[in-house]
Amino acid sequence: LFNKVYSINKPNHFAGAEQLNKDRDNSQFVPFDLYQTDLDDNFRHQACNVFLIDAGHDFDHVISDFTRTLNLKTNPEFPIYYVFDDFGLIKDVHNAIQQLIRLGRLEKVCYIGHEPRHEFQKYPPKILFDYEGIICKLRQ
Repeated sequence: LFNKVYSINKPNHFAGAEQLNKDRDNSQFVPFDLYQTDLDDNFRHQACNVFLIDAGHDFDHVISDFTRTLNLKTNPEFPIYYVFDDFGLIKDVHNAIQQLIRLGRLEKVCYIGHEPRHEFQKYPPKILFDYEGIICKLRQ
């Protein structure tokens, strides 16, 4: 589906993802702290048109993560998409994405994952108030 996938996360946070993707030759795991470091020049030159945002879960982090992607190189032949996790689980995530939609920065493409009222069996249990995730397209 994708030519190249970059997974950016803090160092030592890749064990599970690397195991799940060991048979993929298009995945690259990049140790990087989004909130302590600026994107290096090597990564800044890679064209990216799909961004999965699942990092900081407060309002300001979601807005910051979205805003930082606007400085990255994209392929102008293709639309730019955002996949947001925890949309229906964490109010700040939900509110930040809804604000970006209201401001006309993003448009909703579709919901993904579990439906509202799904209960995750954790302690304490967590119940979705909206869909688990959402895919949006950048409005340009």
